[in-house]
Amino acid sequence: MKKIQFIVFVSALVISAVYFIYTLSFSTGWALGEDFFQDFYREAQVANKDMYAWSLRTLVASGIMLLLNTHKNRKFYIMNFVAVIIVVFLFIYSAIITLNYIPHIQALYLELPEAFLRIIVAINYSSISTDIFDLGIFLAYIMLLQAVLMIICTILKTLEQIERDRQIKELNSGAYK
Repeated sequence: MKKIQFIVFVSALVISAVYFIYTLSFSTGWALGEDFFQDFYREAQVANKDMYAWSLRTLVASGIMLLLNTHKNRKFYIMNFVAVIIVVFLFIYSAIITLNYIPHIQALYLELPEAFLRIIVAINYSSISTDIFDLGIFLAYIMLLQAVLMIICTILKTLEQIERDRQIKELNSGAYK
């Protein structure tokens, strides 16, 4: 259980860091849109700012969770449970807002004139693609999976603690007979 616990809770920090980096780069290449296609640019910026704010919260909470040794404590204390609950909530909320924003922004992106897309491609040395949107949806599902894994790991850890405490009580009560 100790290795699983380590992997699950350290991966939460890694996933939140990847999501944070994703939000930093999400709409960087569309900065030209401010002057040409204000609806798309405005919608992308609103989505990006919201996703960024929640990704930062998730990253900080995941870091605090590790500072509380949630990834290696033999016994969970109340602050470990509180940290896990907060991080699980943040993962789920971040995934939901990402899954709400991305399809809408992608639809707006696909409606942009091809000439504008070619300008963006030329300036950013890239290609016309929806990969950034696909990556966001993939990350959202990974965050949901991570939340489920953290819940399962915490339940197993709690059951393990209860069993260990029960065995200690049995040993102690038997020693006094």
